[in-house]
Amino acid sequence: MIEVALGHSVSDGDASSRIGPLAEYSISTNQLKEFLESRKNNLVYHSGMSSLSKEIVLTFDDGYYDNMERALPLIEHFKVQTFIFVTTGFVEGDIYPYELELASVIEDHGGIHTPFHSRPVVVRSDKDENRLYQRLRLPLKTATYKDRERFMNKLAAINGYERKSYQNKSFLSWKGVAELDQHPFITIGAHTDSHPVLTHQWPWIAYREMKHSKSKIEEVIDRPVRHFSYPYGRNNALVRTLARWAGFRWAFTTERRRVDSIEECGAFSIPRIDIHHLV
Repeated sequence: MIEVALGHSVSDGDASSRIGPLAEYSISTNQLKEFLESRKNNLVYHSGMSSLSKEIVLTFDDGYYDNMERALPLIEHFKVQTFIFVTTGFVEGDIYPYELELASVIEDHGGIHTPFHSRPVVVRSDKDENRLYQRLRLPLKTATYKDRERFMNKLAAINGYERKSYQNKSFLSWKGVAELDQHPFITIGAHTDSHPVLTHQWPWIAYREMKHSKSKIEEVIDRPVRHFSYPYGRNNALVRTLARWAGFRWAFTTERRRVDSIEECGAFSIPRIDIHHLV
């Protein structure tokens, strides 16, 4: 059996946000330790994917700095093969995850003006916050990077705040990426340049997102990047073909299941299970 675990940000305690990615996907160091402890007899190091059998693999998406700060000591302690999939725009600092920013803005305001409402939307509870967050987020999820930026700039303008003040989550630097790549238990993979839903992009844009992120990482670590994870796990036959054309050998989804072998799922459809569902 192959069980590929999926993580994102790693916190030092409880979730620091009420809504958004950090509330939904962040795990604590204690949760990560508990998971690895429960699987320690099946944690085996490998340099690739093709030889996996009856083992546990750990993956992290996006490239949060806390993967190095908090997850790495546990990775070293348990000697677990780990893939860190880097969103290159986040690393370079010219792109910030709109979902993190949007959640921070909503949490910080009792009410905000939106392009969809004539009056400010007032939030009085966590449920109100999450409802507003989802209302604004869902159209952006499948949008292009330019459309996302256009919306976020407009939201900041009509509410009178500086976007940078809500962009405070740290991501790996290129120096950090290079250091992690030298670690015997870490493999660096690509996760696109701007984190779009690839199935909703024009084919040439989807291909460019994959190819550019791959090339940027290779310039830093000076070796071929063979592993890729689809943003949000979204893929189809065309996207999988484009990933192959971009030069990847393995690609990871967010399909929640275990498999007996790579051959069972296909090298470009490797399923992963969120650690929250495994602890």
